[in-house]
Amino acid sequence: VTGGAHPNKLKYYFVYDFSLRKKLNNEDILIPNIKDNLSLKELLLNQMMKQEKAKQISDLNLFDVKSSKDFIISPIIYFDSTNLIFVYGDYDIRAYVYGPTEIKIPIKEAKPFLREDFKKRHFSE
Repeated sequence: VTGGAHPNKLKYYFVYDFSLRKKLNNEDILIPNIKDNLSLKELLLNQMMKQEKAKQISDLNLFDVKSSKDFIISPIIYFDSTNLIFVYGDYDIRAYVYGPTEIKIPIKEAKPFLREDFKKRHFSE
């Protein structure tokens, strides 16, 4: 039983800090009260438009997003040496046909949104 026209999929993401020997949650990585941060919403939406080569927000076919303030900051994140990646599952922000969406923010642009201790451990220059 799938409950609908498309199969159900489940994917888990977690960030493990080997120096601290613990699994990190978003509060360990991102500055406090990030959920409603308009600057980050604008950055995510602009980066998504760039990745998808969209000229305007409506080209992205997002659910209920007319401007940056309507955009949702995903609670699912991970990072690599060059990007902080925000992951959106099927149906999180748009139709199933688009599949999961990953918005990659270059670390340099993401730094203002990262906790100081996290930056020092992982991205000191």
